[in-house]
Amino acid sequence: MLNLTSVRILTIASVTALSSFGASAQSACSSGYRVVAHRYDAELRKTWEMRQDCTHPGWPAYSVAVANPVLLSGNSISLPLAATSNLRPLLVRAGEPVRVWSQDAASRIEITGIAEQSARLDERINVRLSRQTEESGLRIQHIAGIVRGANEVEIAQ
Repeated sequence: MLNLTSVRILTIASVTALSSFGASAQSACSSGYRVVAHRYDAELRKTWEMRQDCTHPGWPAYSVAVANPVLLSGNSISLPLAATSNLRPLLVRAGEPVRVWSQDAASRIEITGIAEQSARLDERINVRLSRQTEESGLRIQHIAGIVRGANEVEIAQ
């Protein structure tokens, strides 16, 4: 099983920088590599360069985090709106335990489950519930819910 704290599901918004500079700058090699593309990671709030090795052009391009999104030619990259606005933080991460609950005027029910996707406040997610039964062993059930807080999901009605 993958360690989910080290593996992130990244929402990456692609930033097109080709209009900022010509194809000659795009194909030029500097420091043994050429920059193929720029990508902005809205979750980590970092800009990444996709670099191609000039001595081994058949090798796949690799990503390197850059300090700021300014190109060598002095042109700045225009970031997408999602990159510059304040994103709400993820309150539930896929694979982590969450408290699932439902309540009415007379009662409240709580159970622990595993989130099947990451979500922010008021987003809808699926939660996997597992329980041991005597006759059939393990029983798995999926419930839809709405994120109400950090690792807290209200059962959708």
